[in-house]
Amino acid sequence: MNSLLKNTFRFFINTHNENDDDDDVFIEAISFNDFNVITPCKTIRRQNFYTLHFVVDGEGTLFFEEKKYHIGKGSFFFLPPNKDILYYPKSNNPWQYIWFELHGSKLPNLAALMGFSLQTPVIKCKDTQKIADSLINMFNNVVIKHQNYYQALSVFYEVVGFLCGASIFSVNKEEVNRTIVSRAKRIIKLNYNNPNFNIQTL
Repeated sequence: MNSLLKNTFRFFINTHNENDDDDDVFIEAISFNDFNVITPCKTIRRQNFYTLHFVVDGEGTLFFEEKKYHIGKGSFFFLPPNKDILYYPKSNNPWQYIWFELHGSKLPNLAALMGFSLQTPVIKCKDTQKIADSLINMFNNVVIKHQNYYQALSVFYEVVGFLCGASIFSVNKEEVNRTIVSRAKRIIKLNYNNPNFNIQTL
């Protein structure tokens, strides 16, 4: 898998109006980082955007909201803006990950649907090979070869669809209940004016 990827970074430009608050999701950038060959940052920092990471290989540690998380191959972690964050690879098995820099007013809703929250920033899924292959293919064909932005966006939504189905099985019972309640609240908020919305639909 390592041989298919190389450290690189791609900004997408001229596809987004920064003043448009109605954007569902906008991918500002995509990157692949291999910490076998690059130096990690080990200082607490803040970012003014969302990031979604998928760990292709290796291991690392995340400190978020005063908790410590061990993250390994096949895990996703999602970080919101304006929070203190610290994450770095394990020294004897450094991680490699593909990550998205994301903007958009609907990202909090989307994050909740995927199963992420301040209490659950990390999701470990089973059977991630298909989504890993999609991400690697996107990276090699869309990012490195500079094909169009919407191909990258379609793969991002493939990840969203995968996590919406998988995330509920990857956390403990208390976190599952919290996720279900959060999703229900958001669905009600989005549909309370819909005359066809009822308890059976919810």
